[in-house]
Amino acid sequence: MIMNLFATYDYRIYGRTLLQADLSISTSDGGYSLAYAMGWVGVFAYVLGIPAAGAYILTSLSLSGDLAKQNTVARWGFLYAGLSLKRPMRFLWELVVIARKLALVGIATLITQSVMLQGLSALLVLLCAIVL
Repeated sequence: MIMNLFATYDYRIYGRTLLQADLSISTSDGGYSLAYAMGWVGVFAYVLGIPAAGAYILTSLSLSGDLAKQNTVARWGFLYAGLSLKRPMRFLWELVVIARKLALVGIATLITQSVMLQGLSALLVLLCAIVL
C-alpha cells in the first residue's frame, strides 16, 4: 500500500499531477507532501529496519550463547542454518543478503519511470554487493 503513494499520473489538460490510486488527490497539495515523506520513511524503515532488527536479535542471542538451543534454532535458524557457529557473528552476512534482496525489490517497485534507470540502479546495488 505504501508504494501507491509514489505512483502518479500527469494530467496533461490542466497541467496537474495526480495520484494514480485516487485521481482526486493532487500531488501539489500539502497533505500529499506529508504522506509522500511518511511513505519514504516507511520504505527506509522496511529496507533498513528488518536487517537491523535481525542483527540486533541474532547478536544478542549469540552473545548470550543461545544460538544452539532448540527453540532458538526453530525460530531464527533460517538466518544462520548451514553456517559454522564456531566463528562468531558469521550469521550477519545473511542479513546483508536480505538487505540486498529488499533493495532490489524496492528498486523494482519504486523506480517505474524508466526501465534503464531501474536496470542501472539494480546493477549499482549488485556491484556494491559484489564489492562487499
